[in-house]
Amino acid sequence: MVFSEYILKYPYTLIWKILKLFKKNKEIVFYCDDELDYICFKNDLKYLPDVKIVAKNKKVQNDLLKYNIESKIYPAFPDVLIMARHSFHKFPANDIYKIGVRHGVYHFKNFIAAEKFNRFDVYFMTSKTEVEEAKEHGIKTAASCSFPKNDDLFDEEYIVEYNKFRKTFDEKEIILFSATWDKSGVSAVEKWYDKLDLLKDKYNILVTLHPWISEEYINKIKSYKNVYFIDEKDINRYLYISDYLVGDTSSIIGEYCCLKKPIITFRVPVKGRLVQKIVDMLEDMTYRIDNFYEIEKVIESIKSEGDKKLNIYDKYINIMYDMPLGEMGKKRAEMIKELIDKNT
Repeated sequence: MVFSEYILKYPYTLIWKILKLFKKNKEIVFYCDDELDYICFKNDLKYLPDVKIVAKNKKVQNDLLKYNIESKIYPAFPDVLIMARHSFHKFPANDIYKIGVRHGVYHFKNFIAAEKFNRFDVYFMTSKTEVEEAKEHGIKTAASCSFPKNDDLFDEEYIVEYNKFRKTFDEKEIILFSATWDKSGVSAVEKWYDKLDLLKDKYNILVTLHPWISEEYINKIKSYKNVYFIDEKDINRYLYISDYLVGDTSSIIGEYCCLKKPIITFRVPVKGRLVQKIVDMLEDMTYRIDNFYEIEKVIESIKSEGDKKLNIYDKYINIMYDMPLGEMGKKRAEMIKELIDKNT
């Protein structure tokens, strides 16, 4: 528990119980701490018309309007809570049925404390393999249903839109650079952020960064005239049109892998939440480099010799996702309905 949960618990629970006396129907809420939460759950919401959206604050509420989504601002007192965070301090009534969903594919760093997951009644991982690994970590509430955000990448309507978007760039190949949070200790952003001008004449360069990345990196990258900095939270169209991903330990690697295109990753020290098992996976499924100047050599090798990792992608797609891909929003929504009907 965080300190604010101790303060809120009793007054919140009292209000929750009073309001429950006057409710005719179950109130089901999806809590958006950030615009990204909605993006990760939007393909479920299409099949969950009774779910109300609750935004953290006015800013998030305004962000959701970009998607024509109406929401109310916290506080809320639901019977069922769905969220992609561990924000229990905001909903401290014990009798709320809580469902958790991931905002990234798989766990590219070790799980956080098991008790944070076990406070959910059910927490959706992205694959059966991840569920088994979660159980080994002491997580008892894990269920699996892939990553519905990526349904868009297999939807013909979106694909037509993505192909039109690709034409807004010139014919040069596209490299998508990504980085996890620099303060995590397992980011590689410092190895490339100040060298992008060396590639920008030969390739279209796109950049997406962890939302907490330090300003010095953002400012430098934005200073390049011919580098496209992605401000959008929904990056599916950029994943789709890119020819290569350059990353470190970010879960964007898992999202990109399902497209079966080359992934280049910087080696970083095994420390903090980065574990050897994940490093071994990256060594197998991605092209590993130690410095920026190896990127072009790897790409030239792929062009001349073919993608040597092509036959490996399926192995890791099956580790990180439940199959088949493309309709997981509908499937998870049906699972959520069943859970609610059975347990509330």
